[in-house]
Amino acid sequence: MPVLDISLKNFHLDMIDIRQQANVRTALVFGASFLGIYWAYRQFSRRHIKLPPGPYAFPIVGNMPQLAGVVDPWKVFLRHRAKYGDVVMYSVGSLKMVVVCGYKTIREVLIDKGHCVSNRPNWLYIIDKLFNRSGVFWSNGETWKNMRRFTLVTLRDFGVGKKSLEERIQEECMIMVEQIDKKKGQAFDPKQFLAKAVSNIICTIVFGTRFDHNDPEFNLLLDHLDFLFKNAGVAVPENFFPFMAKLRSNKPAQKMIDNDTEIQKFVLRKIEEHRRSFDPTLTRDFIDMYLKVCQDETETFKVSEKDVFRVTVDLFLAGSETTATSLRWVMLYWIRYPEIQERCYQNIMEVAGDGRLVNLTDKVDLVYLMGFLNEVLRVVCIAPTSPPRAVNEEFKVNGYTLEKDTMVLCHIKSAHFDPDYWDNPEEFNPDRWIGPDGKLVKHRAFMPFGAGVRACMGESLSYMELFLFAANLLPRYQFKVPDGRKTPSLEGKQTGVTMQPEQYDVIAVPR
Repeated sequence: MPVLDISLKNFHLDMIDIRQQANVRTALVFGASFLGIYWAYRQFSRRHIKLPPGPYAFPIVGNMPQLAGVVDPWKVFLRHRAKYGDVVMYSVGSLKMVVVCGYKTIREVLIDKGHCVSNRPNWLYIIDKLFNRSGVFWSNGETWKNMRRFTLVTLRDFGVGKKSLEERIQEECMIMVEQIDKKKGQAFDPKQFLAKAVSNIICTIVFGTRFDHNDPEFNLLLDHLDFLFKNAGVAVPENFFPFMAKLRSNKPAQKMIDNDTEIQKFVLRKIEEHRRSFDPTLTRDFIDMYLKVCQDETETFKVSEKDVFRVTVDLFLAGSETTATSLRWVMLYWIRYPEIQERCYQNIMEVAGDGRLVNLTDKVDLVYLMGFLNEVLRVVCIAPTSPPRAVNEEFKVNGYTLEKDTMVLCHIKSAHFDPDYWDNPEEFNPDRWIGPDGKLVKHRAFMPFGAGVRACMGESLSYMELFLFAANLLPRYQFKVPDGRKTPSLEGKQTGVTMQPEQYDVIAVPR
């Protein structure tokens, strides 16, 4: 009997095991069937969707072979535009990316249907690792709206467009004049002078103080920021194939994360310094504004340290790196076209020939100088393609459907050279900006700071810096190519986000 009992028990357990295995197999079969039916339904139900054309995409890797390692991707996009039209689709891994060209189509996407592309693709590997969906630039939804509002209010309170910040920029310009004077007519690379001068403007807004140009901590911060701006682009392979972060021998993704960590340490030290001396009745800078909001119990919107750090980097990107690069291009065009440099100088002398500092109220009279600055921004196009957007609501453009979560790049340079909106667009001509009445004219296809709800928030600050530095440097120096050197090329190269001129030296001859 005991043997029989044991056998029956074993039989009972075997039956239970068989039923469990059968249930698992049934669940797997059902699940696979359901997924297959759902996939077929999705394929069938969306057969009417007309996606944009584009170059052949290889299995798994998509168009990565055509795009990987490309120095100037904007040129590749233009070649594909000639074949496929103003809306071109690429596939990279599982991600769909669309490049939009031509002013008319760009306007439709960014302005007319801007609410459909108001997001950033902040889920990309490097972007997520670095920015954590915080700050202004890479956040979405309510976080973006609240942080943008907080940042713009703070910038306004601390002088963007006002006399107080204008005087800071003029002061920094005169410090740069002192640095140039020390060269005593010797050739120098203007890159470092311009980068430090312009970055100090952001430092006064964020930290409430400027740094000496030789301050090692300041120079290290600029090195970290420069590396980040030039390498943290969307085209990093890890964004589409995260596993490559562990495979690539030099691990550039990790280098970006390490640089970002060092910047964060710097900002956190400044926050702690501000905490020790904080006075809620005296708001000195952006960090003080953050501390004040944190202590305000009636404030429903709270800002975290992570947000302050991220916004600080956003401000350096929006109001520092691009402006310093733009000024390098301005100086390069002056030495490339001495006759245009002379006309800019004469224009300034007509308005401020008594030796005083040029101020923002002079802009209305410095028409040729403003036309020259606009033409540099048009032709160079500091950011040839817009920062990436992500489709948050499916829509159509030019008859093609852009599906949700598709990444969208707008080819700003194609708008700046669109023959439907510009006469002889390949020609560098500041006079195109001067109307028959002698006043500065606007061109609707001019969008160096983007357009729509996510246009660059640093536009006003950048224009202030660009104008005041240019207008106050030129009356003091004639900029020339060093003797025996060939005139630098105007070709440039896209590094990360921005178009960089080739390295060049210049001589500043005192007037």
